[in-house]
Amino acid sequence: MTVSCRSGDQDSFEPTSEADEPHNVYYAQDTPTTKAQFPYFRPIKACAASATVYCRSLMSAGNGFPPFDAIDDQSPASHIERGAGIGDVGYIDSEGTFVYCFNIFYPSDHPIQEDTMPREFVPIEPPLADWEVRTSQDHYPPGSVVAGEGVSFTSISQSPLKIAFSTSAREGAVLVLPEGNTRRIGTSL
Repeated sequence: MTVSCRSGDQDSFEPTSEADEPHNVYYAQDTPTTKAQFPYFRPIKACAASATVYCRSLMSAGNGFPPFDAIDDQSPASHIERGAGIGDVGYIDSEGTFVYCFNIFYPSDHPIQEDTMPREFVPIEPPLADWEVRTSQDHYPPGSVVAGEGVSFTSISQSPLKIAFSTSAREGAVLVLPEGNTRRIGTSL
């Protein structure tokens, strides 16, 4: 790409081809002590963190906030085995991982509980009845793909599962569910 300029001329970027569009070109600004005389190019040093791209891209799929890693390695073993569930309280860390703190339905001495519970914690009782939880067994059937906007995919084969992805977007993400997914939603919360 070539860049030429005249003093104060912000229209002086001259790409040598269509591929050289003026992305990330910033023009020096006049200040009380200096006169802007040239544009400068500031390349992108790194793409957004994988977790940020993943979460931002899949948010549009309409399934709530998509944690990059749904279960923290530091969670209690019983929580890791069970997976994230209704009543879990936690936060999303900077890596996009759901960090589990405690569950509002279990007593404080239950093995799934962490030391991060409030001091005066009292579980919500009674726990949800079956009629208060809507379960969709194959919300996403085996082999499903959840893709962010601008990502297209083609299923090549089911066994073994092979999928081709493509995008013309600057960033995107996909979630492949080889075993499918069951969704549980608390209806009375």
